[in-house]
Amino acid sequence: MQGFPGENEHALSVVGPRPMEWSTVPYNAPRAPGPNGKQRTSSLESPIMLLTGHQSAVYTMKFNPTGSVVASGSHDKEIFLWNVHGDCKNFMVLKGHKNAVLDLHWTSDGTQIVSASPDKTLRLWDTETGKQ
Repeated sequence: MQGFPGENEHALSVVGPRPMEWSTVPYNAPRAPGPNGKQRTSSLESPIMLLTGHQSAVYTMKFNPTGSVVASGSHDKEIFLWNVHGDCKNFMVLKGHKNAVLDLHWTSDGTQIVSASPDKTLRLWDTETGKQ
């Protein structure tokens, strides 16, 4: 999955192999209205971030309800949780699916993630402990 600058204000690029970290591209542009005429309101340091760590294609990414964590699900059967502020590092890897992670969704309180896989399972993950 690759985002292109200007295509999406929150574009992400995914590359392998590990180390597991997220780096930002410096963003010093003035906070002028974007292409849709709206003021940029994100508190992210940069609208473009580089995510590394997954060993295969990323199929889904979702921000938690507060926008402080993003979860990424991949063909490598893993879900990574990333802090999006400060060091932007991967702080947890959820493992258990026997096939790719095709989709995931946060619960409304942000304490759990539901993931779906072609291994014919839905899994519910606790985002504090990493347990199913």
